[in-house]
Amino acid sequence: MRRSRLAAGAAAAAAAAASVLLATALPAQSAASVLVDAGATKNVVAADGQTYVRSTGFTGGKAGSLPKLAVTGRLGDAVLRTTWVGMSRWSAVVPNGRYEVTLAMAETYWTAKGKRVFSATAEGVTMFTALDLFATAGARTEVDRALVVDVVDGRIDLAFTATVDKAMVSAIAVVPVAPSPSPTPAPTTSTPAPDPTTASPPATTTATTPVEPPVSSTTVDPTTLPATTDAGSPSTTLPVESTTTVAAPTTSGAAPAAVLAATGDLVCDPADVDFNGGLGTAANCRGAAVSDLLVADQTVTAFAPLGDNAYDNGRLRDFQNVYAPTFGRVLDRTIPVAGNHEYYTGGAAGYFGYFGARAGDPAKGYYSTDLGGWHVVVLNTNCANVGGCTATSLQGVWLAADLAASTARCTVVMAHHPFRSSGEHGNTTGIVPLWELAYDGGADVVLVSHDHDYERFAPMGRSFGVVADGAGMRQFVVGTGGKGLRPFQAVAKAGSEVRESATYGYLRLALGDGTYTWDFAGLPGSTFADTGTGTCR
Repeated sequence: MRRSRLAAGAAAAAAAAASVLLATALPAQSAASVLVDAGATKNVVAADGQTYVRSTGFTGGKAGSLPKLAVTGRLGDAVLRTTWVGMSRWSAVVPNGRYEVTLAMAETYWTAKGKRVFSATAEGVTMFTALDLFATAGARTEVDRALVVDVVDGRIDLAFTATVDKAMVSAIAVVPVAPSPSPTPAPTTSTPAPDPTTASPPATTTATTPVEPPVSSTTVDPTTLPATTDAGSPSTTLPVESTTTVAAPTTSGAAPAAVLAATGDLVCDPADVDFNGGLGTAANCRGAAVSDLLVADQTVTAFAPLGDNAYDNGRLRDFQNVYAPTFGRVLDRTIPVAGNHEYYTGGAAGYFGYFGARAGDPAKGYYSTDLGGWHVVVLNTNCANVGGCTATSLQGVWLAADLAASTARCTVVMAHHPFRSSGEHGNTTGIVPLWELAYDGGADVVLVSHDHDYERFAPMGRSFGVVADGAGMRQFVVGTGGKGLRPFQAVAKAGSEVRESATYGYLRLALGDGTYTWDFAGLPGSTFADTGTGTCR
């Protein structure tokens, strides 16, 4: 069995992560914490119960306020309606140590995108670049960005640079955090096979499969998708472009070498109206329930959180306080994937801080490992954050070389953004070169999320045409991990075989010798099911 490629770089990745990241629970707020309500003339109690002191520490600019129109967000209108505008710097005296810096902002003046664009750094490290508050969240709606930094000179320093109009901030929070422990080792191929008496038996399925379609013109920029409000939606049967009936391949029935569970779009922000102490509601924030099902599932060998794992901004505190008690219970067998919400915190610092070397090099976020005789490739489809997703990008060159070096018969590729999708966001055309490289390299199965639904595609070719007789790659969209469910577009993409947008759960992929078996595990009481088998190329 081949050595994991991730293991070879684990030490280097751990050292890089440890310099600016962390992975332990946040301590109770201490005297070293600095909470400032920008523009306020008196101390204000935020919606989270913490007191933000009147504005102090700014260089340049002036205070502003919005006296008549309410501003929405986790900190509440009283904090968000006051702002500091046009500053070049902000500083505060703090003891040396590690801190999570959070900027809370809202566009309280402009009502169109492109009217205010600015960037910020903390201790010389980029927090965000060319942020347009209105384009991100609309008018008078809170936008948070966070970063973990080390202070070594007794001062925390932020710098702001405006490209259009002036920089603007509503509140600043500087909270001390503990140093990182040694990261948990990455998963290896030594994991024993599950008990065959408890594993789901192989099954077959008959599905309608479209003929070769053109590539959709729908374009989604995977690096600039704003957070949106989740809403439940009924199970949907959609028209497809054209169909013909084929039978799925069968398998021998032998026990799988490993069972990989996967789902994305997981736990809610505690500020979410449906968080409900982590329990969620009947329709939203069901991450705890999905994680309970996962933890109790004795068939599962490894778990892949497919991105957007801790809403809304992938802050370290949310990974520690919400993800860790839920999906973090299977951290020892987790193969993580970074989503776009992870990068709402600068450099995805919360994600890499929590997962450590398990998530690969923090500058890349793409890596590979082995599981049950299969090769596992994790891509980072936040293209602008990792040097691109073209065939000649660092990631593209790495992917081609990684697949060429693999001796495994079967390969599963995992990413956050879907290559094809009938869901809300649709196809992500900017990452098509990675699909083409994966196809050329012999990959068999692709697991993604981002759209908050479940969708299974037929095996598809390099140009997304349906390919029969086990010669194509099969993609599963599994964005049903708990945050919220969303409806499909009016017309399904060609190649779509099964769609469901009313059931939370995860996909189980049983990795066999030259075959794979899938089944969807829904929350107790759900009636949706999808099972079948496939053959590796």
